[in-house]
Amino acid sequence: MTDLRALMFQAMSRLQWVIPSLLLTPIIMSKHRQRMSKVIHPVGQTANGSNNVSVIRTTTNTVVATVPVRDGPHGIAVLPNGNYVYAANELSNNVSVIRTTDNVIVATIPVGNGPVGVAALPNSNYVYVTNFHDDNVAVIRTVDNTVVARISVGEAPWGITALPDGNYVFVANWYSNNVMVIGR
Repeated sequence: MTDLRALMFQAMSRLQWVIPSLLLTPIIMSKHRQRMSKVIHPVGQTANGSNNVSVIRTTTNTVVATVPVRDGPHGIAVLPNGNYVYAANELSNNVSVIRTTDNVIVATIPVGNGPVGVAALPNSNYVYVTNFHDDNVAVIRTVDNTVVARISVGEAPWGITALPDGNYVFVANWYSNNVMVIGR
């Protein structure tokens, strides 16, 4: 039991949390930022809805590219290999896949209703996406950008993270006020 508590604590410290009146969306960096020297951050949660993902050069903190995506970009994840970014588009119920070498969308994947959270496994083979209105997590195989599974979780899944070893994915469920553990 102690090991599971340690794993949960580690995962909880990495989760993206929502406080009812405040949305905290962190800027997500690739672990290869020295090579890429940029950060990807979703823009589009404002009332005017710009529906873009901005690429920010970390050495100068300037926007170097703006990638138009679908409606309501929310959570993003950079594959650990640094090659692709997966952006959840909450209002259009899909995920945009952006190639980082040229900032081009190479795929748009229907995943479910209200995708908000995104987490990539450390081996870059799978991406997990929370579907807020479907109470499930869609699993995307990254080699062909296909949804290969939908996993039922608690009510209104929001935050999601994968442990560094890839053996567990933790999902924070907003309405059921709990955390579900998905094991390999």
